[in-house]
Amino acid sequence: MDGAHIVDGTTTASCPAENHAGSGPNVRSLQKPGLAVVDSGHVTVSGLEIRHFCMGVMLLRSHDNHIHHNVIHDMVGAAGIMITGDDGTAAGGSTKGLSTNNVIERNVIHDTGDGGEHARDDEADRDQQRSLEYVLYYCNRA
Repeated sequence: MDGAHIVDGTTTASCPAENHAGSGPNVRSLQKPGLAVVDSGHVTVSGLEIRHFCMGVMLLRSHDNHIHHNVIHDMVGAAGIMITGDDGTAAGGSTKGLSTNNVIERNVIHDTGDGGEHARDDEADRDQQRSLEYVLYYCNRA
C-alpha cells in the first residue's frame, strides 16, 4: 500500500480536505473512508467494528441504504458516518435527489471528529434529509 492511502492515527494531516486547505474534522473531504458506498443503493452495512480511518462509513450520492449495529471509533479525520450529495468537483457542488432514503440507526460511535454528518444537499434533498431516521449512540471512551 502506498503512503497516499495510509492513515496516521496520530495526526489529522493524513486526512486532507479536497481543496487541500486544512485537514481533519469540519473540512470538505471524501478521503480514506473505512467503507464507501458511492453512486449506489440498497446496501446494508451491519455488525462491523470500523476504526482508524479518516471517516467510518461514507454514503456518497447514494440512496436507500441501511447502516446499523456497527461500532465506529477512533477516526482521525471527520465523521463516523457521512451522507453527502457532493458532486465530486473541485468546487464541491451539490447534487439533486441522489442522497435520499438512507437509514442510519443503532450504531455506537465514539472518538470521531464528527459523529454523523449530512452535507452537500440542496433544497430538494432537505425534505429527504428530514425523513432519515438517526438513532445514534455516542459514548465516551472508558
